[in-house]
Amino acid sequence: MCISVQLESGHGKDLRQIWLALPATKKQFETAAEKLNSDCCGVAISRYSYKVPGSYKALYNESSLAKINHLASRLKKLDNQQIIKMCAIGESNLHFKSIDEMLEFTYDTEMFILVPDIFNEEDLGRHELNKPAYNQFADSIKEYFEPHTFGRKIAETGKGEFTSFGYLVQSPVYSGDKTKHRIPPSLDLKGRFGEDLYAELDYIPETFGNSGVICT
Repeated sequence: MCISVQLESGHGKDLRQIWLALPATKKQFETAAEKLNSDCCGVAISRYSYKVPGSYKALYNESSLAKINHLASRLKKLDNQQIIKMCAIGESNLHFKSIDEMLEFTYDTEMFILVPDIFNEEDLGRHELNKPAYNQFADSIKEYFEPHTFGRKIAETGKGEFTSFGYLVQSPVYSGDKTKHRIPPSLDLKGRFGEDLYAELDYIPETFGNSGVICT
């Protein structure tokens, strides 16, 4: 997974652009701004390049660079199983609706449960019938539980989703806490120009989007 931002300064023939891999420190941002010779024209965000499960253009367009920078740092802390879970979330109707939701996931990956090797209602039904709660029933009684129908009822009740990575469901004990996690000072890119350039952009080029150039 990776996220990069293209910064630019100037216009027309004087347009200068530079890619910056995220997460970046204030010092790295300042170095990029110096290379752009941005003193006269300031810096604008040209576009993002990203390879992150469940990502799409609007998520980045609607968020601040400082917050996206923080997300890039948090994504590096995920292990392989958590990344797989993120992939499952990305291809389901439970997908992230904002950068804030993606950040919240990186702090509490147990907000979703992913059960591997369950790809349809029959798989889910058999999985549930093998749980200890149903071991008390004699085999003659368990025969009356049709796995496909049983699995369909569970899926409807639990509002889960079948993905190519397994069965995904939001944890029933998840509180939905929307605590705002503070961006570490070393990753907060505000301040160089005396204003929050990244929350309310005065200028977003028409080419804004995912170029896919940096993240390969």
